[in-house]
Amino acid sequence: MKFSNIHKSICLLFGGLILFVSIGFTLMLIKTHREGKIFKQNEKNLEDALRRAQNEVIIQEEYLKRFNQDPNFLEWVARQRIGYAKSDEIIFRFGEDDVTLNPTIK
Repeated sequence: MKFSNIHKSICLLFGGLILFVSIGFTLMLIKTHREGKIFKQNEKNLEDALRRAQNEVIIQEEYLKRFNQDPNFLEWVARQRIGYAKSDEIIFRFGEDDVTLNPTIK
């Protein structure tokens, strides 16, 4: 059985269409794979950041618990942060040009 020119053209057209669709799907698959790798990396980065934040919360909770329960620690913090001194003590500060008790006040 001989194929006429019309049949050959239709077969060639369908072959080209199938090839074109196959290439398109392959390119979409490659792009999706790349995006998947990026999402996995972002997920890993976010999980690491979450783990660091959870550790920071634990540290801050321990600090707050100690701050509320240990009077010696409270006194130490007051001395370090705001320069608290007892009435019979003198505080000397060296090397600080602009000493402010509250850094938000200028």
